[in-house]
Amino acid sequence: MASFMSGFASVRQKISARPILALSITNGLLAGVSDVLAQSIARSAHRNETDTAAAAQPRHGTSVTVADTGAVMSRRGHSQDKDIVEEEDMTANSLHYTRTARFAAYGVAIAPVIHHWYAFLDRSFPLPTASTTNGSRLSSRMLGQAVKRVLGDQIVFAPVGLAVFFSIMTVFENGGLAEIKAKLNEATNYMVWPAVQFVNFCFVPLMLRVPFVSGVSVFWNAYLSYLNSRRAANQEQLAVPLEA
Repeated sequence: MASFMSGFASVRQKISARPILALSITNGLLAGVSDVLAQSIARSAHRNETDTAAAAQPRHGTSVTVADTGAVMSRRGHSQDKDIVEEEDMTANSLHYTRTARFAAYGVAIAPVIHHWYAFLDRSFPLPTASTTNGSRLSSRMLGQAVKRVLGDQIVFAPVGLAVFFSIMTVFENGGLAEIKAKLNEATNYMVWPAVQFVNFCFVPLMLRVPFVSGVSVFWNAYLSYLNSRRAANQEQLAVPLEA
């Protein structure tokens, strides 16, 4: 037990000495978890849909009825992105480990950029201290500064972050400008993230803001994948030959 505590203290000391590195690694892990979860949901929906279609098909037929299923992924450029929407064929039985690696690598690379952006917002729109607000945690001035941070983030950084994310991912998938535009048109960044960022800027310490947003992204991406699988299941089904 003593050796474990000593090792844990050593890890904490190293993290404290290199906080940006620790932040990047944490963000990369969360990005990878987010993608694996989204892929798992899409694969499960695809299997259920294929089983249902096969059961409804006459046994002497040479084709089965399946719907064209894609996984909708949202990764927000600075939360990390996060949040982000990507459609990719999920008909294979195994996870797309290469795609997960790309997500994780992007999460590692973008974390310092997002952190410094948050620090810039802190300097540009400082929140009042408790001594200047009579101890009130949510004073009108604090709310105003927090709203300015959210607006700056959503108007300036979020669009750029989404464009960079989709461009990089699409290039690695051998896609083109048309695919990037399609993914940007499907992005739902403004449905939930302003509220998330308001909480983030008001209550979360600077060093924990990137992991906080990435943690929310895990559940948000899972929700988007669930909605996409439901939408695919309700589409008109097409009779096509089975393909690997």
